[in-house]
Amino acid sequence: IHFAADYGFDNVVRILAQMGADVNCCTSDGETPAIIAAGNGHVGVIDVLSSLRTPTGLPLVDLDAPASYGENCLLAAIRKGSIPMVRYLVTHGICSTPVADFSQYLLQLRTELLPWIQN
Repeated sequence: IHFAADYGFDNVVRILAQMGADVNCCTSDGETPAIIAAGNGHVGVIDVLSSLRTPTGLPLVDLDAPASYGENCLLAAIRKGSIPMVRYLVTHGICSTPVADFSQYLLQLRTELLPWIQN
């Protein structure tokens, strides 16, 4: 599932999830498929992962969950400069809690994102 997330194969991620793959499994660095997809700007994969629900209707994937080094989906997208991913995450209310100090990346994107956020 990490490979599919890394390369943006959202249909493969969907099929693997339907077949029971662990969508929250971590790499040795603690990266989930969601963090990998967000860092690579794969909005389709994040859309699939965010739509997954438990039988009781709760989100199956915690998109705010940090990797072992403290980076969540939003911070991965910011670090890689994926403005479409940052927009998607902010617009959908996903990843509202930064868990590491990536202020330099926030400052770099501030000038480009601020006009969009204000609208």
